[in-house]
Amino acid sequence: MKSFAHIVSISIFVFTMLTPAGSSNAEWILVRYKDLVNPEQIVRTGERIGTYLSSQTLANSSKALLQPHLDPFIDLLPDALDMVSAPSMTPFRDVSAFYPRELSEPAWVELFRDGRFLALYDGAGTVRLFLPGTSPRRAYQNNYGVVRHCLASISKTAGKINVEVYSYQHDYSKTELKLYPLPYRFSSDAFPIPQNKIPLNLTELFAFFRAGKPLAGANVNEKGLTLLAAEGETPKVDGVPITLSDFAVAYRSIFHAGQNSAFISLDPNASPTLATVNFGGYLENTAVGRTVLSADKRFKTIAAGLDPNTFTDRSNEIRQAVPNFLSAVERDLLGYSNVNGKWIGTRFWFYPESVEIETNENFSAARLIRARFTADAERQRDDFKSSDDFERFKQTMLSPSIRECIANLNSNYDLYSKVFSEFKELDHVARLLGICSWLKRRPAQVLDLDALLSVEVPVKKTPKTKTQMIAAAWLVSKNNSRPDQAAVISNRSIQYLSTYLDLSIEEVFGTADVLTKFLELVAKERGEENISVPNLNWDFVKSKKVREILTTRAHLLAFTKFLASVTNPLKNLPQEEGTFYSMNVLSIGGGINLGADEFTIRVRRNRGSIRRNRRSAPIAKPPEFLRLPAVSLPSVTEFIRPIPAPELRRTSGYSNSKRSNYSSVDATGNVKTENYWFLRKNNSDWRDRLITTRAVRERHYEGGGMVIHEENPEGATSIIGVKQGNVIVFKRQESDVKVSNEVPEWWKE
Repeated sequence: MKSFAHIVSISIFVFTMLTPAGSSNAEWILVRYKDLVNPEQIVRTGERIGTYLSSQTLANSSKALLQPHLDPFIDLLPDALDMVSAPSMTPFRDVSAFYPRELSEPAWVELFRDGRFLALYDGAGTVRLFLPGTSPRRAYQNNYGVVRHCLASISKTAGKINVEVYSYQHDYSKTELKLYPLPYRFSSDAFPIPQNKIPLNLTELFAFFRAGKPLAGANVNEKGLTLLAAEGETPKVDGVPITLSDFAVAYRSIFHAGQNSAFISLDPNASPTLATVNFGGYLENTAVGRTVLSADKRFKTIAAGLDPNTFTDRSNEIRQAVPNFLSAVERDLLGYSNVNGKWIGTRFWFYPESVEIETNENFSAARLIRARFTADAERQRDDFKSSDDFERFKQTMLSPSIRECIANLNSNYDLYSKVFSEFKELDHVARLLGICSWLKRRPAQVLDLDALLSVEVPVKKTPKTKTQMIAAAWLVSKNNSRPDQAAVISNRSIQYLSTYLDLSIEEVFGTADVLTKFLELVAKERGEENISVPNLNWDFVKSKKVREILTTRAHLLAFTKFLASVTNPLKNLPQEEGTFYSMNVLSIGGGINLGADEFTIRVRRNRGSIRRNRRSAPIAKPPEFLRLPAVSLPSVTEFIRPIPAPELRRTSGYSNSKRSNYSSVDATGNVKTENYWFLRKNNSDWRDRLITTRAVRERHYEGGGMVIHEENPEGATSIIGVKQGNVIVFKRQESDVKVSNEVPEWWKE
């Protein structure tokens, strides 16, 4: 529900410090938003949000699942505040909206965009912060390391700024936000590093990664953080050399993920034809995230031999580097295993416990002993009727062919890396995250590591969904004889069939009669004794994409069987030649848990320095300092760019004590497309409209209730807020209202 803009009030109170400890509950505003949550929305386990919201208490694992779906409702807090205090006649806008998602941005921006923090700026020197905590001052102190970057970016343009801090608490189980409406206020033009923190030399860290050597360890002392390097080729992620920005992304994912710790996962989707791509730890749209996703997707090639990007068969290419490679499909054919018609739900993953960091007792030095994830697999949850059955059989019912593929990958990882660069890059992701995990576990956090949040991060788009792989493999064998490995490699044929999902129904089925036969096949897959086929209007459905009518697993299985029957390249062979085939829906999920606790940190006791661990495979050479040129300690502000907010000016001749109009202007004073109108109708009722380059948002407050209507490229939404004492309930409202981008008629009155 992330909104592009907010308009909030100037509180009528003048306290500079307010502590709610011991205060009555009436001093808090309870913001309830359950009606805005779709209970049918699927979380990454495949379960629905409503399943968790019915629970009185939530485990941390459940909170992690809900965090990305519920945190964005922090956007309601400014509207709730405006319902209990006089709104400002000046527009306030979401700071994160000033940074287009298509461009590079400082690492701190994503922490504000996704719901843990909210910052609003009026373009004239006033900032409002909504931060998690029990009191405004304490919330500011606890989160200063992060929010200082936002404030410094604004101050770099505006000079001395006025800051108002509001604290809130979020209860997922109640779908309730608890807002303390009396702010902590102060003014400043300086936002230095936190007291008693050792600064980072960002210039030196920048130079380290620019030198292009693999990260091998780190030292911490009174001078700060020093990274160590090993000899080796230039490390890359997403095809380009690693930079300081990638280290900043790794740091953010380990230190600032909240409950939703860093991970990448391919998970169930409401549509059986799709898998949802989920990220934790703010890894989406980053080079690190793309690398981890690419490595995870490569499991599909290991399973079927097909490239998940080009859809071509790469089996023979892999065998040039890994001579004993056989895909899981080929192993099934070799074993004369006819899995025709089976749903092969397999969840692959890389686990990070095999990444090992050695450290001394006081955690002042670290060394990477092993920087490699290990592959594994299990059956998917959807393949079982109950969670108990899943836990009992997820490993034992894994097909032998999958087990053999995983073992072959782990044994020949370096050889696979010659074909798939993402496997090699995954080793370097392990180095970045491993060192950051070690830093997180240090008992004394004396470094100003939050300085890394000022580093610019290039945007590398990651997908939100991926199409399930539908494939069919055929093997011809003379006189039904059992094939050997050479025969499987030479005579098998495999086809990628997922492209049919995006063709029209008419292109695939041709006629209404064929579609009806397909629906009969669906009924059989469901196990229906009395087959009933819906009477479809052919003229209405024929232009739809095939995936639009495939709404269940039975649909997808039936469709795969249908394709296998009509696309079989061996169906015209002489009868004396046996044809065996493996028709699969390769429902391949998977992922990597990348949280700080997932990596292995081993403490070497009673050692003055870290020595080579003879029981573990060392890196190429013991870590050594790179011979960098002399650098001076930079001012952190050198890494802070001014906030790219358009300037808003009050339009002369259109403002008084009850109405105001602001317009954005460029450097030459020309009025641009952003405008704001505000009208106070009486002592309590008011209306406003804000237009930006992305959307139009209008609010109407009257008699204790608020109506909010917003239109943006994603569509239009309307919600209402109803105030009852200190409780405000937000609900959806059906509306066909259209808000123009012209001067409102109500403002002209």
